[in-house]
Amino acid sequence: MSMKTDFKKYELDNGVTVLCENMPSMFTAAVGCWLRNGSRNEAPAAQGGYHFIEHMAFKGTETRSARDIAIEVESVGAHMNAMTGKEITCYYAKALSENLPMMADVLTDMVFCSTFAPDEFSREQQVILEEIKNRDDTPEDFIFDQFLEDRLGRGGLGHSVLGYEETVGEFSRDALYALYREAYRPNNLIVAIAGNLNGNHPEALIRDALEKIPALPANGSAPEAAPHTAEFRRGAAVYTRDIEQAHFVLGVPGIPYHHDDRFVYALLDTLLSGGMASRLFQEVREKLGLVYDIQTTNECYSDAGFFSISASTRPANLRTVLEVTAAELEKLRNGDLRESELKRVKQQLRANMAMSFENVASRMMKIARSEIYFGRDVSDDEVMDKLQAVTLEDLQRASCDLFGAGRFAASILGPFTEQGERDLRVMLQDIFAIS
Repeated sequence: MSMKTDFKKYELDNGVTVLCENMPSMFTAAVGCWLRNGSRNEAPAAQGGYHFIEHMAFKGTETRSARDIAIEVESVGAHMNAMTGKEITCYYAKALSENLPMMADVLTDMVFCSTFAPDEFSREQQVILEEIKNRDDTPEDFIFDQFLEDRLGRGGLGHSVLGYEETVGEFSRDALYALYREAYRPNNLIVAIAGNLNGNHPEALIRDALEKIPALPANGSAPEAAPHTAEFRRGAAVYTRDIEQAHFVLGVPGIPYHHDDRFVYALLDTLLSGGMASRLFQEVREKLGLVYDIQTTNECYSDAGFFSISASTRPANLRTVLEVTAAELEKLRNGDLRESELKRVKQQLRANMAMSFENVASRMMKIARSEIYFGRDVSDDEVMDKLQAVTLEDLQRASCDLFGAGRFAASILGPFTEQGERDLRVMLQDIFAIS
């Protein structure tokens, strides 16, 4: 099952890589500017820097004010956003195909010509400090970020993409602008386009947009390699706060993005928490009513990965939730899997992928991530073939690799007394062999 598209890749003389998937039956198009830098590339004193730069890109360029950017985009009904991740930064927009040249102009202008006006810098610094406080005041977000920091330390993949009050608050305008100029170079940029090109040639479209930039930054040496992923620290970290629920993240080391078992792990993720029929949702919420939601997350990066389970419940119910979760993982290790269940989750994941493939923004993101992690276009047929090839034996083998005794670590936030914390640590040792 594949969508009939026309994929092309171009390398511009200035170092920019252009990817395009023409979808002539669509009315819209999406364009994204992808930088091969994320929070794992940040030095300790610069943590939160790339996320800060992302904010500043919306605050005005040499030819557009922040208000000009907003009006130009919204006056044609387009949608624009950005995201900073552990390994990438992306600015993207979706619009009617007739407005594709305008969106390419606006995005490339934002990427290369942000001015970091001092008054905008000071104001946005306060906005991000509020964003950090909001994250810290949201238990689910706090404990998820804290889990990776507990496991990997403050550095590389371990620290928060947002940074911390002590790092973001200490940035000067000139220091952040220097980081921006160092990282945002043409040979570090991938431009991905998907949708109806409306007669535009993608190579010429991006070249024309870049030619409007008064002085395109010079290409420097290759970006410095990201730090090697730190060793995964096992154990338990417990945080006490006067709240109503206990929020936990249980996790184990996973696999990197290019690993052969990527689709095996994706199916395990779906099997455990991918919808109302999933095992953990059925056992913990539907049968026992102990949580509002329970989620597994399979995170893959260039050289590492993490598989986690997270939920929140009243402290009195925590042992039961953990015991039921452990029992479900034990079933998988013991081969308690049925062909009908595997067929169902394959179809579920296959349908989810197919539906995302029909969205121009999702297509744009797919071709960009394929280039970043595989250096090539990964076709729909290849994705579906690898998904279909997964067997029950693959799922059991991966479950034994992932969920074996002594592999888990935990980070938990809740209203614990000193005795409650001691009891919790004993509980984790009993159920998951977390010492």
